[in-house]
Amino acid sequence: MQPTGDGRVPADLDEAAGQVNLAVILGDPNSIFPRTLARVWRSKGLNVAVVTYRYKKGERLPDGTPVYSSAAYESRWYRRRVRLLKKSLDLVEGINLRLERKRFENVLGSEANRSNTPSFVNPIVRGMSMARLVRRLQPRFVFGQQTYAFGPATAGCREFPTIMMPWGGDIYRYAESTSLSFRMTRRALRRIDLICPTALTAADH
Repeated sequence: MQPTGDGRVPADLDEAAGQVNLAVILGDPNSIFPRTLARVWRSKGLNVAVVTYRYKKGERLPDGTPVYSSAAYESRWYRRRVRLLKKSLDLVEGINLRLERKRFENVLGSEANRSNTPSFVNPIVRGMSMARLVRRLQPRFVFGQQTYAFGPATAGCREFPTIMMPWGGDIYRYAESTSLSFRMTRRALRRIDLICPTALTAADH
């Protein structure tokens, strides 16, 4: 796996890949939830790594947990192929939004008019990249947090036991914003081995 020249490659990737009992967390390294989970697991003797798409604050969390940005491992050829896929998905999403604008606005309310509204394209495209890096690490299991953003990435790690913890809004709102977002989320959840909802209402949903 070679660096592309436009992203920093963690020097200890090969070392992490050879660790016994390595647990990979797929999530946002800036969030307290992956950080807390990583710290607790490390205190129990597990080796832990956080995989995300892009992280700009260094390669480790404050407790020493390594953070790997899958974007840093994408070859130029891979990126060209993914750009073509993203253009196609963007076109499909644009049509879907025009057809389901009322549903989108009803679900998201004031968020519907923001420039960074939830898109099903990034979770798919970035999820492919993150899953490729996870396969390089060969973990004992994969734990995803936030179903909408990291569900496709977690579902893409079928070679390993997978666990997902929905947060709430990621399935109550974002997943319901359009029919395609709903299908993406449902497909991801069905391909994950174990779902750990944070509440009974989330489980029923």
